[in-house]
Formats: sequence, C-alpha cells, structure tokens
Amino acid sequence: MKLDGMTKEEIGTVLRRFEMKGPISGSDLSVPFETNLMFSTAFCKTGYVPSHLSPDLARGIFANFKRLLEFNEVILQPPKS
Repeated sequence: MKLDGMTKEEIGTVLRRFEMKGPISGSDLSVPFETNLMFSTAFCKTGYVPSHLSPDLARGIFANFKRLLEFNEVILQPPKS
C-alpha cells in the first residue's frame, strides 16, 4: 500500500487498521497532521515579503548568525558625533 496521495484521514485509518505503534517506544501514534518542512522567513528591509526556505538553505541563517549580528550592529548603530 502506498501512502503518497492519501489524505491525513486515510492515513489515520491505515494506522488504526494495522494497530501501528511507535517503533522505539511501542506507544500509540498520534493522529496524522499536516506539516511544512519549509522554513518560514521574510525578506527585504521592512520584512513584509514572506518567503520560505528549504531546511538546508535555512541552516545558513543559524550557522552565520554571529557574523550577521556583528555586521548588522555596525550598520544599525547611530553615527557617533
């Protein structure tokens, strides 16, 4: 049986029919729900341009966070008189 193309309700029916359990814990599985594996973010200076990044691209945001923070702090600081 292929799960591709099934609705979450149909997948839930299959889980109950075959009494599927968690592979490690043996506990009951939760009701299926939709997820989005894309990382939600916003582009542009105002942040009003919603966008989505794949997880491998989104990783760069976190890997370079310290460098980006230091760079943006220099830009955002008011000029010294």
